[in-house]
Amino acid sequence: MAEKKFVFYPVDNGQTMRLVLDEKTNLLFDIKQKTDLEDKSDKTWDVRGSLIKDLPLRGERTFLSVFCLSHADLDHCQGFGETFLLPGQNEDEDTEEETLIQIDELWVTAQIFNEKYKAQAEKVQKEARRRLKLWNDSKKREEAKKPGNQIVVFGHFDDEKGIENLPDDRHVGAGETFSNICGEKRDDFEMFVHWPFKSAVDDEEMPRNEVSLVAQLSVHYDGNIAKLLMGGDAGCAVWETVYNISKKNKNLERLEWDVFLIPHHGTYKFFTKKEHEEGRHEAEHDPEKTSMDILDSGEKNGWLICSSRPVKELNYDDELPPHIEGIKHYRETAKNLGNNGHFVCLMEYPDKKSPKPFEFRLTGRGLRKESASGVNILTGAGAISQTRRWG
Repeated sequence: MAEKKFVFYPVDNGQTMRLVLDEKTNLLFDIKQKTDLEDKSDKTWDVRGSLIKDLPLRGERTFLSVFCLSHADLDHCQGFGETFLLPGQNEDEDTEEETLIQIDELWVTAQIFNEKYKAQAEKVQKEARRRLKLWNDSKKREEAKKPGNQIVVFGHFDDEKGIENLPDDRHVGAGETFSNICGEKRDDFEMFVHWPFKSAVDDEEMPRNEVSLVAQLSVHYDGNIAKLLMGGDAGCAVWETVYNISKKNKNLERLEWDVFLIPHHGTYKFFTKKEHEEGRHEAEHDPEKTSMDILDSGEKNGWLICSSRPVKELNYDDELPPHIEGIKHYRETAKNLGNNGHFVCLMEYPDKKSPKPFEFRLTGRGLRKESASGVNILTGAGAISQTRRWG
């Protein structure tokens, strides 16, 4: 069984994370691809270039096992149409010099069918509908099961014809556990879906951020386990609902984490339901208890990863995240988790001048951080993972 790897790419205020389960199984959660590779002032990572270099080949085609979109904001799907092969949309752009990557299986929330999108989000929507249409055509069902056509939908949306016809392993609701990748059940991966609920997807007034996929990923290797908690751009009200229902169902272990992928690029809105200046004050001085309880669910010496531009210290006026009101809580949480607990802003790693991807490996010794120089160093989370076994 291969060691596992988490790779977090520095993409400013956006999000891209790759999970490697083995040499042929890669899952990408969101993408923000830089638009101008010649712009030397843009220090965000060339995600597409890394994928072409690191992903495996099937014949002459680079392929990705899974692309998962947390929600359809541009900073989570930028470059989708220029990076991935989308039948019926961009075949003419697939040349020997500019190879497009095949997505074997597309993971989306039902929200992708509930709105009229433009630009990159529209490309995701069209691809999701193409794959869903294949599944619902009985004459093309076998084609729908092949790599490049597979789909999984999280949540429900009754207005989209065909979602309810998907089998259980391709249609997953909140409160359910999912461990299939490309139609095959895995014993080294598990995903617990917290959100979105059907009521959120059906609500046309619900802001797009608030239907982000919220999930706990559990990955294991040689008896060791790493848990990653992620929630796209979901705000305080969503996390409050998730926490309260988890508590009601005696399911709070599904909010435990070794790695917390900080929501919405470090905004203050994880900590308060209030807006603007009053909300920022509340976020710093009187944060919602449920948000703090989720932070307290971190395992000893855990890691908090902020996918954002560099933090502007003592800046209380900037409208764009990260907001210092929230960053203070994340830093304090890291401190409370132990000497090896860490808060990491991706555009500051290893430094602001030349940010690089931040990587963890799950090995026989536990969760280990790979330094920017390529040398593995044991993290605090790895130090305790010997005592936390899978199952």
